[in-house]
Amino acid sequence: MAALLQLGQGDVAKIFMPGDLRKDLQLLEADEHVLTSLLEEGVSIKGSSRTDAVLTTRTATFALKHVETTNALLLIKPRRDGCQTEPDVRITASAANHWELTQVSGRFETLDALFLRCDVTLDAAGALIEGMPSFTFQELLERVQASPAELLSALQRLGAYEVEGRWTVLDSAVQDTVLELILLTAVQHGWNLSTLPSQEMAAALQGDDFEPRVVLHCLSLYSTPTEGCDENTRSIDEKKVCLHYANKLLHEPRKWPLDDFMSRWTECVPEDMCPTMDMLEGFALVSTAGDEATIKLFTASALPRDPPTRFAELFKARQRWEYADLLPYLTDLAADQAATEGLLLSFARASQAQPGALVTYSAR
Repeated sequence: MAALLQLGQGDVAKIFMPGDLRKDLQLLEADEHVLTSLLEEGVSIKGSSRTDAVLTTRTATFALKHVETTNALLLIKPRRDGCQTEPDVRITASAANHWELTQVSGRFETLDALFLRCDVTLDAAGALIEGMPSFTFQELLERVQASPAELLSALQRLGAYEVEGRWTVLDSAVQDTVLELILLTAVQHGWNLSTLPSQEMAAALQGDDFEPRVVLHCLSLYSTPTEGCDENTRSIDEKKVCLHYANKLLHEPRKWPLDDFMSRWTECVPEDMCPTMDMLEGFALVSTAGDEATIKLFTASALPRDPPTRFAELFKARQRWEYADLLPYLTDLAADQAATEGLLLSFARASQAQPGALVTYSAR
């Protein structure tokens, strides 16, 4: 404060407070990231009568909280260097509250709702069929409470597909069919799944009436660029392919004993792939009754994004959770470990059966 008022040790400043003090200003608490974004790129505030407002920068989302203060906050006018005629300190405005920012994960309930009714079938040319719902990126950005970077990541996680400048989601049956044809075609041509030629693959499946850009999109969902190779070469993601087959098995109308499931899962995946239990974190739940362990589909992506409702669903599925099992179901709600711990403090009760035992979490 002394530096702001240009005071040295022992200096005294007079305070001048006019009678027409402004009280209509809104104060915003901002760290360096938010301040830089505000000054250089601009920020957005999004909200509605049904949702709390958030502030977004280009890369992050912040919850806005209106905080009342018991003491008035006084805003002063900077002193002009060398000016001796104006009062030492001139108060220009006061405020009894401010807006506090807390970084949170983007809120994608609206995005989920838009795309739940947006499974799309393409025509023979791979174009959108007339009348099918689709959205430009800007339209989605205006509706979804998330930063542009977070929204793009969410679209990629959903497997969304951009056609003619509009985003939509391919029918899941189309994705499944194309993936399995990709794997079959790789075997037929003797292509290594770690160095798959994407353009050649698209050309090969064009004979099966799949438009190349649809094939390339589906391939991108289940692969990554091969390190050290050109952009045409892709490496199949073993975990994503294994989860594809796990999803098919767990959707079957039957109860799966864990041992039977693991055996069948191993038989389904391509040769040289090795499915493991850690792949199923945030995807399936194992329950034990007596000596029998069973497994069922329970995906984080299908759970509500509202924290209280999310925790209610989690404790409905399992009364007690160990931290390692619970964490995969919270990562999309919490931006960092501190945020995760905050959620657990708010919506779960930690306990130990005895000193030194693992901590478990149950409903409050």
